[in-house]
Amino acid sequence: MTAASTPHDLASTPSDAAVDALTAAHKLAVVTDDDDAHLAATRRLGAQLAARHDLDVVLYDRSQETWMDHPHPSGVCDRSDLPDRGRQHIADQMVEFDEAGAVVVGFDVERAQQGYDDLVAGGADVVLAFGTGLGRALAGRSSFAVPTILFGTFISDASELPSAGETSGIANLTFLVTVRSWQSDLEAFADLVDFRRLAVLVPTDLRALVPPPATLDPIVAALGATWEIVPFDGVEALRSELDGIDAVYLPETLSIGDASVAAIADVLIERGLPSFSGSRREDVELGIMATTRSRQDRERLLRRIALHVESVVEG
Repeated sequence: MTAASTPHDLASTPSDAAVDALTAAHKLAVVTDDDDAHLAATRRLGAQLAARHDLDVVLYDRSQETWMDHPHPSGVCDRSDLPDRGRQHIADQMVEFDEAGAVVVGFDVERAQQGYDDLVAGGADVVLAFGTGLGRALAGRSSFAVPTILFGTFISDASELPSAGETSGIANLTFLVTVRSWQSDLEAFADLVDFRRLAVLVPTDLRALVPPPATLDPIVAALGATWEIVPFDGVEALRSELDGIDAVYLPETLSIGDASVAAIADVLIERGLPSFSGSRREDVELGIMATTRSRQDRERLLRRIALHVESVVEG
């Protein structure tokens, strides 16, 4: 979650109001990227502030538009598998926080409700919340103290979030979402490939986002197939999980990373297994066989967000 308020040059000394807000905070979100000088300056300032005010740090990676949500059981962000997930830059950047004396932790969606309250108490004028996990956490609230925009791509089969074109019906809550459906994805996949045993490949830490069997079983059965979850813990481990599988569906790839998606595609091609991405158009360029995603989806969503924030600011 990020708070939008009066613009401030993060590369300079933070404002007195910002420092006052940090005294009551517990966790600091820091935006980063694989190659951006401005965000590098933001990252250095974030490390200094986190160390000074004894704050945990959670990173949001703009290069893949996703939170670092793969914590070690201790709570400290696990960096051992970052290179395999196409995130060597994050592992390198964590050293900066180590040297500053700040701790990088995994993003915890169970604390999203408290995080929202902290942002409001800290004086946020508008709150932007991105992602399926945050969407589920915040959509369950009955009231919102400030204008709150929930945006991202959501799965209609797996959540109670509104379909495209629907409003929240709650004061101060706006949905700016791209809604997609596992059912429409799998039907499109079945039009291309006659599969009988489908693997749903998801990162281990995102298994909870898979629709329950009561929802997914009839969808897949209508296609004359069965399905199973194949948790992704690395490319080498994947090879032993594909016996008996004749098609692979990847519903979410942002947290896997480009390098790992390309490596997955290589394994699937080597095994002669057709694949379908429900996540993004770029996966096809990395070797996944097909998708129905469009490159324009995210650009259109970002324009809508900018227009809505502008309307809130202007009253």
